[in-house]
Amino acid sequence: MNTYFICSLITYLALPGHESGAYAITYEPNNQLLFSGGKHGEIVVSDLRQRTTAHTFAAHHSRIRSIAIDTENKALITGSIDGELKIWDVSTYKLRQSFDIQPRNRFLAPSFNRIPLKAFGVTQIQIMNNDIYTSGPNGIVKCRRFVL
Repeated sequence: MNTYFICSLITYLALPGHESGAYAITYEPNNQLLFSGGKHGEIVVSDLRQRTTAHTFAAHHSRIRSIAIDTENKALITGSIDGELKIWDVSTYKLRQSFDIQPRNRFLAPSFNRIPLKAFGVTQIQIMNNDIYTSGPNGIVKCRRFVL
């Protein structure tokens, strides 16, 4: 049996917050909060129940590329194109820890049309068993255990 998905662009909910659009999002189901990261390093916290912006704060100096939420440890983890990984307290929005975990930029092998691809920063974040796994342009997944 084959499963297929059909995707269409539907505006579910328009929330103010990012001047140039959101580049990464994650959802916190307990409080129905949507965290989004923007081009200028800002995080916007949107309350989906109230359909309002609950909080905005400067998280990075450059574009946020990835976000994850750890509901068990009440942490928000953000990654930016400059290679920084930051761990935030999800209730106070204060920085807990910061790591330079991925290269700032790197040219990868040329693509099919012989143009070199430039990749940079933290491209993805996953949380499993209190470990944070990140991926980036160096092709290596790094893991950091954090104790709260």
